[in-house]
Amino acid sequence: MLPFPLPNKTSAFPRKFPQTLNDKSLNIFYNVTAWQTDPNAERSSLLRYISTGAITSPFTKQLDEAAQKIKTMNKFRRAYMMRNIYIDDARKEGMEEGLIRGREEGLQEGILEGEAREQRKTVISFYKNKVSISIIASSLGKTTTEVKEIIRSELGPVAFEE
Repeated sequence: MLPFPLPNKTSAFPRKFPQTLNDKSLNIFYNVTAWQTDPNAERSSLLRYISTGAITSPFTKQLDEAAQKIKTMNKFRRAYMMRNIYIDDARKEGMEEGLIRGREEGLQEGILEGEAREQRKTVISFYKNKVSISIIASSLGKTTTEVKEIIRSELGPVAFEE
């Protein structure tokens, strides 16, 4: 049992967590966004440092100095560099996935815009060829109000014969 209340008691992990990784490591997960609402100043400062890197207390200053020192030590440099490579790879993978998703969404949006533009052209062509509003509407699966709005947006104010 922890000696303090947790700011957020929900878990995003399966019930069987923590999993044994067989690497002799201890994995601790913090709700670092809780720094904004945590009433305990020291804990809030630590969570803020983990979340944003902001140094807001003597302890986080000391922690940051130790982290900077470790980064320069040859003994830990390889692990630190591998961590950064892993983070960069994950960031690149996320960006690539975002680009693919963005292209797919953009393509779909473009198709929909193209279809709408073609329907507007068809409405105007029918209207200029004296096809009645009700026939245009039923042919294109639109209401007469929608057809009239398209005609007005493309041709300006028009007096319709009912």
